Amino acid sequence: MNKARDIYFFDTITSETVKNLIDGVIRYVDEDPNELITLYVSSAGGKYYAAQIFFEWVRLKQVSLQTFALSSVNSAAILLYAAGTKRLASELADFYFHEMKRTFANQELDFRQLVEESEDLSFLENKGLQLIGGACGCTTDKLASLCQTSTRLTAYQAKELGLVHEVVPLKP
Repeated sequence: MNKARDIYFFDTITSETVKNLIDGVIRYVDEDPNELITLYVSSAGGKYYAAQIFFEWVRLKQVSLQTFALSSVNSAAILLYAAGTKRLASELADFYFHEMKRTFANQELDFRQLVEESEDLSFLENKGLQLIGGACGCTTDKLASLCQTSTRLTAYQAKELGLVHEVVPLKP
């Protein structure tokens, strides 16, 4: 009899929450590296670099991971979700794409520093779009367009995009 190997991520993405998420995945992988793990995701997003770490770690370790979108999967959380080799979504789930932002709290930056920050953001966003595009078979141009127009997709629209493999209807 198989026991459920479920992990729930309903938090903001930070280095700490991703470390805890990876620790949870490792516990299941240590039990049986070939058994499927299901990651349920609903998150407003957070730190993109932290989500990227999770995506790259899952793919590098070839973790048998299925992701399931519940409610909203926004911003950097899309990269967490895309790490799954099988991706499901509740029919009421949605996915919010937008351009990357960085907050400069109480920092005074000169022109050169602003240019460097802009180049860094552009590099990170392009890398993330390449990872998501590679996972779902979508062009980075299409994903960039979704980000530039701050687009929210339904589960069915995300399926047309290739991000979602299967939309799961709610039971009455």
